[in-house]
Amino acid sequence: SSKVAKKAERVVMMVVGEPLEIKKPASPRLRPETERGTLDRVLSTRPIRMDDLGYFIVRTEPAAIVAEFYSAKTDAEGRVLDPVTGQVIPCDANSRAPARVFRARTAKELQVRVFEAPEQPLVTSFAHACYLGRE
Repeated sequence: SSKVAKKAERVVMMVVGEPLEIKKPASPRLRPETERGTLDRVLSTRPIRMDDLGYFIVRTEPAAIVAEFYSAKTDAEGRVLDPVTGQVIPCDANSRAPARVFRARTAKELQVRVFEAPEQPLVTSFAHACYLGRE
């Protein structure tokens, strides 16, 4: 009866000897945004290795995406160093001038400018290229 079907988690009807599932049980899942947030936090704790050539800071302006490239090197402990002074660059440092600045109207245009430019490459690892693509 329909009263029983409303209360049941699962309803299966036999049709010509074959089961036909009419109502499936609700799958216990986290809300998508909670699941994505949890996954992002877990993946963000994995160790990373800095690119040997430097790093990008990506920001947006009203009509453009801007990627600033800062040359850097790393020491044996993985710390990021200024290539000129050899001093450790703190995470909140903003006093250095970028070595290159890329401006684009779309992410695809930025990708072409950064990765397909005729000059010397600025990215040496696939992980860095993927990260830049996500940004």
